[in-house]
Amino acid sequence: MPPGLGQAEGIAYFTAVDWVMQHQITDGSFTTTLDVPRAKLDPRKKYAVYVWPGHTSWSADTSTETPVRIGWKALGFPLKAKAAVKVKKPTPKRKGKVTIALSGAHVKPFGKVTVVWAKGAKRKTWSPRLRNGKAAVVLPKTPKGKWKLTMRTAKNPVYKAVQVKRTVRVTR
Repeated sequence: MPPGLGQAEGIAYFTAVDWVMQHQITDGSFTTTLDVPRAKLDPRKKYAVYVWPGHTSWSADTSTETPVRIGWKALGFPLKAKAAVKVKKPTPKRKGKVTIALSGAHVKPFGKVTVVWAKGAKRKTWSPRLRNGKAAVVLPKTPKGKWKLTMRTAKNPVYKAVQVKRTVRVTR
């Protein structure tokens, strides 16, 4: 059964709607085309076409639900996200901070980010979860020298993996 069907707020679940008139039905069948903007689709969700008689409630006797398979690759998924990484450098006396902001043309980027802070054999790794496309990590007090900062997101159905590498010179 379609979510919220028969309720005013249920229309928000629909990505496309078509009204088929009685004269369009021949021998109990009809053909129509539903145009759905890519921005309304989310590869994490499942989609179906629902058919039921107008001005009535959904019922198994008079209605149908047909799952739809969508060619996500043909629609350009997964998409590329843009990454902005800001680093407040740590020092031997003070902690630092890495702030990550991802943006995309579709839903806010989501999932985990892996952040690695390394110099030679010294290595610290964090895996914060993106919230509204953003995450932050507190860097420890760090000895002087050149440190490598690597940030990588996991690939998911909506966005390709993003990787950013930086060399950070810790001074003072």
